[in-house]
Amino acid sequence: MNAKRYRLLFILNVLNPGTGPFQRAVRLDPERLDITILSCMDSQEEMMRKAKRLYNRECGHRLVGLDAKSRLAFILRLCRVMLEVRPDIIQVNHTFSAVVAILFSLLISTPVRVAFEGTLLTRYGYTRRFFMSLIYSLTDGVISVSKAVKSINHTASGKLGEYINRRVIYNGVDIGDIDRIRELPLTKQENLDDAFVIGYVGDLKPLKDVGTLIRAFAQFVEKWPENSRLVIIGGGAQESALKSIANEVGVIDRTIFTGQIERRSVYEFLPRLDVFVMPSRVEGLSEAIVQAMAAEVPVIASDIAPNRELISHGTTGLIFEPGNEQALTDALVLIAGDIEIRKEFSRRSREFVERKLDIFHIVDEYHDFYKELISRKELDGYK
Repeated sequence: MNAKRYRLLFILNVLNPGTGPFQRAVRLDPERLDITILSCMDSQEEMMRKAKRLYNRECGHRLVGLDAKSRLAFILRLCRVMLEVRPDIIQVNHTFSAVVAILFSLLISTPVRVAFEGTLLTRYGYTRRFFMSLIYSLTDGVISVSKAVKSINHTASGKLGEYINRRVIYNGVDIGDIDRIRELPLTKQENLDDAFVIGYVGDLKPLKDVGTLIRAFAQFVEKWPENSRLVIIGGGAQESALKSIANEVGVIDRTIFTGQIERRSVYEFLPRLDVFVMPSRVEGLSEAIVQAMAAEVPVIASDIAPNRELISHGTTGLIFEPGNEQALTDALVLIAGDIEIRKEFSRRSREFVERKLDIFHIVDEYHDFYKELISRKELDGYK
């Protein structure tokens, strides 16, 4: 039986510093698949520049930017590339491109269609929830980013859930990338050297509930008067409002807002953190938590189902009731006052990531899922 490299078209709306699907796609094995990674909204120049920043090495894949700034251009150019590539497998990762690509793939008889779901359908109204479930039902498989996403979205899909083949594959982290940066000498950072540093990484939007973290930090400062800082890494529509909260509760001088920064810069910050906090009310699976665990930073996270898949309370970190400022303050005081607990959480977290969340293990699971779906289509020769 002759081996065949099946053609995979991996479709993104746009490439940005937080694009987790790109981090997995770029590490897929070019010896096993002929891979084209497509960004619909980036130009070719933007695609190449961003890809180099996010993955500064040769990947062996074709990178394509469509520069589609309008919906009509988006549709026409995406369909044109699909006709040119004639993929054996498409994977879609964002809603609009998913709709276009999956519907067009039916017209050109693409053998295998895969979708990625990284969030909960319950965030949306009934109409969008139904429409997304309908699109998923037209695929051969859906990669759910956590057990919680799979379970909750199956229920939210109603009767359509019976026609959706969901598989849980976690987000992973490139442990080697984190370790290489951790081994570099720390550059002097104003206001952080010799401080107890609490950090957050993520978008600044209401569902992340960063306001609870800021208010809890203000209470923590009253109970822990030693030098301490809060570093909020990320950008978003709430940045101005969050700065106002920090000012109102008297910790603006102790709080650093970095704005949106590259993944490498995030990794450079992680070794400076004494504790990482994820206060969000909704998650699919937090890559930021995984990155902190890999960097051996102890984690405090809100008590929501996806976070519990990563953090075992009292073993790999601490869990607190979402929105409960006092509970978060108490957790911060506990972890700040006990260096041995921090060391144990850090060690166990790292072991968990090495065992479950190494990105190369995750990529192998992607390959296995593609292979399984192709086998169901009775395409032979895949390896």
